[in-house]
Amino acid sequence: MQKIQKIIVFLCLLSAFLFAKELDVNRIKQGDFTELKAYLTQLKSISKQRDLNFNEYQTLARFGIGGSNRGFASVYYSKLSPFLAKEFGDLFAEYGIPLGNDIEEIKPEYYLYNELVFWFNDSKQIFTTKKAYESFLFFKHNAAFATKIDEEGQEIRNCAYGDAGGGECEFIFKKPVKAKGILTFNADFSSPPNEVDACDYPAYFSTFKTQDSRLEFINDGHIVLDKREYYDKLAQLLPKWYKNGLGGSVGYEVEVEIAGIMPWSFSACAAGKYVTITNIKVEKKLQDNPNTRKDYENIESELNVYRLKLNSTDRYVNLREKPNGKILEQIPTAKSDAILLLNLNMSLWEVKGVSEWQRQLGYERAEFSGYKEVMGQEWIKVLYFPPSLSPKTQTITEAKIGYIHKSQLVMGDLP
Repeated sequence: MQKIQKIIVFLCLLSAFLFAKELDVNRIKQGDFTELKAYLTQLKSISKQRDLNFNEYQTLARFGIGGSNRGFASVYYSKLSPFLAKEFGDLFAEYGIPLGNDIEEIKPEYYLYNELVFWFNDSKQIFTTKKAYESFLFFKHNAAFATKIDEEGQEIRNCAYGDAGGGECEFIFKKPVKAKGILTFNADFSSPPNEVDACDYPAYFSTFKTQDSRLEFINDGHIVLDKREYYDKLAQLLPKWYKNGLGGSVGYEVEVEIAGIMPWSFSACAAGKYVTITNIKVEKKLQDNPNTRKDYENIESELNVYRLKLNSTDRYVNLREKPNGKILEQIPTAKSDAILLLNLNMSLWEVKGVSEWQRQLGYERAEFSGYKEVMGQEWIKVLYFPPSLSPKTQTITEAKIGYIHKSQLVMGDLP
């Protein structure tokens, strides 16, 4: 213990000396790495006994590509980087810190560390926050590459890299990890319906957020609900407005067993991650936020495939309880500019009797079968906000849901 304490004191003093100012470029040009070698040797000794803490990691990362000493790039690549790769290549590789020089002997675990840094770090080089670094350490010790069988029958890592930085890479935990957090279901009318636009999130998606610092990489991932048992457990909890295809969000406190995560990135589109689970337990509802009229009206018009307009020379258009059913209300065409109509056929995106929110919860896997079944329906399910003296404060309690024949409507085009 006393030996470790002495090493730590030495490191602190030497670190303060080395980084009170920028590296001495002249010494590096002359190949004088005496002080630096002493410091990194002690740091390597510490790393054999425990993980480097965040401050130590930050100091080490300053020597990697993306560190703070890139003001002398030519000297770095010609002098410093070769020295670091030769003398301390393993130390840097253990933390996924790139040096700009290939290390001759690559251990299998180094590939994992490098990919964790690449896929879970915006800079693709080093971690700049303590939470991200702690998550890296947890994944480093508890995660592995997911594998798949290729066309030749060989087991390979489930990672793919496309042009201009696109691709995906799946990581799994050696055993499921329990975590508590907030699972939020979203019906986002600023996004197109499922399968309409390949580059955007579908309107219905779920996100997970946890305070567990080990799982920082998981945060804001899309929980994959791909089993009927998840649907049976969650469907009964969702509010009626959500099932009716209205926009908004509803959040629950949950405990999940996380099996793995697949981050993905497409340079021409979006980026995100899918979180796979083996179990979910719902504790309680935390939020219930249906959109107001103002929320719908703030949606950018060029993205809004849900907005409808009246198309009739009659004084009124009938809003019916069901197709050809009882009239709920007569909508005055003279006040068409003062109303708001939304196409719930689009938000529900019902194909073969299964709606989008049901697929979101795992009723069945979403399968695209063309637009005809949705777009060709004679009756359109709508959300109707009537004329109001205070439209900006209208909530769904002042709106009505019903059906209007499509001949009396102008529908938005698909993107």
